[in-house]
Amino acid sequence: MTEKLLLVNPRHPERLMRLNIPLGLLYVGTAASRQGYQVNILDVNNYPNQRAFMERLEEELEGVFAVGLSVMTAQITSAIEISRRVRQVNPAASIIWGGAHPTMYLEQVAASEYADFAVKREGEDTIVELLAAIGGQTDPEQVKGIAFKAENGVVTTEDREPVDINRLPPLEWDLAEDIRSIGDITEVARRTGVGLPIFTSRGCPHRCTFCINPVLKNKYRFRDAELVLKDIEDIVNLGVDCISFFDEDLFANRKRLVQIVDGITARGLKFRWFAATRVDYFRAGRMDTDLLARIKESGCQQLGFGVESGSQRILDYLKKDITVEDTVHAARMVDSVDIDATFSFMIALPGEEAEDIRQTVELITNITGINSSFRVLGPFIYRPYPGSELYFQCLKEGMKEPATLEEWAVSPYVGSEIRPADFYLFPWARYPMEDLTRLIFYSWMAGLRLRVPFLTRMSRAVGSLRCRYLFFRWPVERAAVRLLKRFQVDRLLSAGKFE
Repeated sequence: MTEKLLLVNPRHPERLMRLNIPLGLLYVGTAASRQGYQVNILDVNNYPNQRAFMERLEEELEGVFAVGLSVMTAQITSAIEISRRVRQVNPAASIIWGGAHPTMYLEQVAASEYADFAVKREGEDTIVELLAAIGGQTDPEQVKGIAFKAENGVVTTEDREPVDINRLPPLEWDLAEDIRSIGDITEVARRTGVGLPIFTSRGCPHRCTFCINPVLKNKYRFRDAELVLKDIEDIVNLGVDCISFFDEDLFANRKRLVQIVDGITARGLKFRWFAATRVDYFRAGRMDTDLLARIKESGCQQLGFGVESGSQRILDYLKKDITVEDTVHAARMVDSVDIDATFSFMIALPGEEAEDIRQTVELITNITGINSSFRVLGPFIYRPYPGSELYFQCLKEGMKEPATLEEWAVSPYVGSEIRPADFYLFPWARYPMEDLTRLIFYSWMAGLRLRVPFLTRMSRAVGSLRCRYLFFRWPVERAAVRLLKRFQVDRLLSAGKFE
């Protein structure tokens, strides 16, 4: 009898894509499936509510010998609930936690009652060896990159080498129940709202202090251009006309980027695509209008930039290795070839003053003034990412680190909203937190993009003026937006990514 493996993506507190595709679990599930395991992938984010998911989970747990969860810190609350239900319904099943949080807190996760095994870093090779150990074929101590409970405490094995992504096989998309139930991969791509997601690289070559990549020394690795083009061709031949590159940085290797872009055009592949990149890649000598025009011709519809701040002092503190001028220049360049763009920002960072926030709002205003279709994400209140350099700075400034998974589950640094009662838990924020929530709202207005151009201009003008003078009394606009949301009118007004 084929052994059954269930993989679960817990609920994220913030809404993801309209149809979420758990790409990381698809890679792990494909690796297990190729070794003969019967794999099913459930994504809580695609269920209307927790009750509906739990009912489906109980059905799926029958006969399952192992359950794997991919857990970011923000998903801990949901992951705990899922693990508890697994224990109740199928206590014989081994529970495996992998993902970003177990990678940073391997022993803490392994010592908890919610996991039998914790996996560090990438899971494609680890899952195959671990499942064999769970099945009694090998000793868990021989499996690299895991931690588990033993008689004398938690055992941690040696680290595993990074996966060679050039040898990763094509994904078995139908392992995910949501995809399998739809049947048509073209409809799957449409329902996500951002196309079919793929990875062509892993890691990041940069050193931002708010990210865990520098801490993990997660070396940037990329799939060869010819393999990427073959992956794209296979997807397009299925009828998919929109692809999102989920790489942290698709443009990091300029030579490979040129090979991919020119290869798409040479092969006559017709599809729209989205990717994340950096504004410093648009400096003279690295990017010119000719290459950008070829990127546009290959189907690029939108680029995403993580700008973070409009203050050069803060950018240097974050080790972003970009300038404010880089952002303005990149915005002008993509505008010149009619590529859409999003720009994301953070505020309430350690060391940030009111003047830094003013400069961020000023940059947002400059960006939207270059092209009214540009979309601004945030600014969001900074949340310390466990393990990052900036996270440890927040600890020095008085932040209390959760000591258990239960404490992580109720942490104010994890949820999607910050309650006024939790403001005191952000001791590094020098700007009054009571005013930050209003500032964030009006900064959002300053970068808002709506379907109705007149409303876009009006919203941006009001938001920019409010933020420029830090005047937040009588927030009638906020009350109006709440009223619109109450009657779901905002769905008719807000512009989607690919519309």
